[in-house]
Amino acid sequence: MNISRFTLILASLLLIPMSIQAQIAFQDDFTGTTIDTGKWNVNAGGGTITQNDAITLTGNSAWDDTFVTTIPAVNRTSGSLVLQMTLEFTGFNMLMGFYSDGAFENFNDDTQYGFHYNGNLYAMQGAEFSTAANGLPTPFSLRITMGAVDGAKWEYNTGGGWTELRDTRGDATGDAATSYQFYMMNNASGMTIDNILMEYVTPPSPYVPVLPFTENWDTGTIDVGKWTEAEYGGSDDIQVVDQLGNGDYALKLASSNWVIGIHSADRWNRGNNLRCTFRVWHDATNSQIGIHGPFHYNNNAGAGFYNHMEGGLDYAVNRIQIGESIGALNTFQTGPTLAGFTTALAAAGNDKSGSMLVRVTLGDTQGMLIEYDPNGSGWIPAQFTDDSAALVDADSRSWATYPNYNPSTHYGYTTNTSYTTASQATDIYLGFGAFNAQAGRTYIDDIVVEDDLNLLVQDWVLY
Repeated sequence: MNISRFTLILASLLLIPMSIQAQIAFQDDFTGTTIDTGKWNVNAGGGTITQNDAITLTGNSAWDDTFVTTIPAVNRTSGSLVLQMTLEFTGFNMLMGFYSDGAFENFNDDTQYGFHYNGNLYAMQGAEFSTAANGLPTPFSLRITMGAVDGAKWEYNTGGGWTELRDTRGDATGDAATSYQFYMMNNASGMTIDNILMEYVTPPSPYVPVLPFTENWDTGTIDVGKWTEAEYGGSDDIQVVDQLGNGDYALKLASSNWVIGIHSADRWNRGNNLRCTFRVWHDATNSQIGIHGPFHYNNNAGAGFYNHMEGGLDYAVNRIQIGESIGALNTFQTGPTLAGFTTALAAAGNDKSGSMLVRVTLGDTQGMLIEYDPNGSGWIPAQFTDDSAALVDADSRSWATYPNYNPSTHYGYTTNTSYTTASQATDIYLGFGAFNAQAGRTYIDDIVVEDDLNLLVQDWVLY
């Protein structure tokens, strides 16, 4: 039997493993001055929409008036690949996003996954503005990566690499349609978009969390493989210090801005009573210090540590409060005051010998339990006083709603008049942050993250 050289070469090529390449689903670099009406529906309304090697939309101070929408639809997935969109943005007062009903009417009803920018950049899911990168200057690039079934990942890049804003892939919290179109809209002041690319890419490998996680800072430095710092304006408010000169280091958080703090690079999943224990003290004369931790639903340092707390301790005006995400919102400065915890924290100083232990345990599907041990006598549940003057344990793991608590009654806030759910995010990060002009420095040490299947054998003995 004669086998040609061509046949052998072809057979050899078929045996070589081939890497999966990205597949372009939609692309426009807006070359020239004519908008491609095969790609875009144009609705200038009372504003203007022009093209000159980029597309520029200038609105007339009205939303849902000046916008463009894509004509072709794109699918969430193509085989084993997922849809990813990138673009370059300059401007102000922008809304853009994917919609799945085939006919764009208004951003509030139609947006499934998008961005809003008004000086701060927001991730939008289901038309809810959440997770902000505050004070973000333009120009920057934006990226949305769809989940294989539902959710998305939002990222931005100001020139130094991609920063995650939010990630809801696999959370079962977002739209699960298979086909989408895209809109871009300006209210006023104008915006310019260039180099839109939608392509199908290989989804990232599943993240494997490592437990238990520990941090005692005793290297004397912040491990950049474990932590991301957020300083502000060239400040040096995040330090690892040997407060007493005995070789026992701790994290010190000073104060000059709300965004100052530190996030973990790693993330973990709810389940098996995931919990964080840490030691805290301060060198103030009272409890006017920020903790803003331990659990967060992302590690976007630019968004401010108060803006994405999943479960832990918030601060406002000389009181420690419950800090918890409520759906896509959070309890920022409106959570129930933990009076007993606040008093105990005031006494936890001025060095590690006077510190107290804090433990926050996440429910397997929602909520959290906050406990503390002020003097080595055992764990005490943090409590708040509800609207009937009854003491309630800070344990939202089984709450369908926050029981008998209306934040507007306590603090005069009208935007959050009730809390309908407890925190439910599945991807969990660590984070700790100070607050603006706090009375002293916050010290955090001896951090342990563990769950029932991954325990750190340690005897919690107070100094």
